[in-house]
Amino acid sequence: MKRLTLLLLSVAFLFAFSSCKNKTEQKEEVIEGEYVEINPDAIGAGKIDNNDTLPGKKIEESYPDHKSKIVYFYKVDENGQLTDEKYREVYYFDSTHYKYVEGGVNMEMRNGPWFAYHKNGNLCTEGYYVNGKEEGPYKVYHDNGYLYYGGEFKQGKKVGEWKYYDENGKLIYKEEYVDGKKVKTTTI
Repeated sequence: MKRLTLLLLSVAFLFAFSSCKNKTEQKEEVIEGEYVEINPDAIGAGKIDNNDTLPGKKIEESYPDHKSKIVYFYKVDENGQLTDEKYREVYYFDSTHYKYVEGGVNMEMRNGPWFAYHKNGNLCTEGYYVNGKEEGPYKVYHDNGYLYYGGEFKQGKKVGEWKYYDENGKLIYKEEYVDGKKVKTTTI
């Protein structure tokens, strides 16, 4: 009888232990979801204007403290004269004078890489434009440098998988797009 009781207690203990172990493993799977790392290039990206030395700089508008608000860059002809052809725009926040948004233009349309910044100078958005429409990879960051969401554009429309993350870089949901239309959402 003692042996039977001991055997039953041993089986019950093993069952309970394996049950707890499975619950712990399942919990770890949820916790170990996909994370992204902080983007060190996003930190302070808008604080310093490395384009001040580009040719054709023309301050279009200033704040009351005489700091630049909007700066356009125009192509320069072979004689060193400014043309009317704008190729870049930079906009600044007023209180910090950090860059707000910047990028290339062609025929008054966004063209090439474009960047937007949080007021603390950290990168907010990075994308690429062709003839005024988003094209290719597109990323938006939390103000702490972690990816907020990202995906792909084709001729100005979202396509493929877009992933969304919390402020600590943990994946929280995904969306699937076909020709700019959301067809599926998956919550993590």
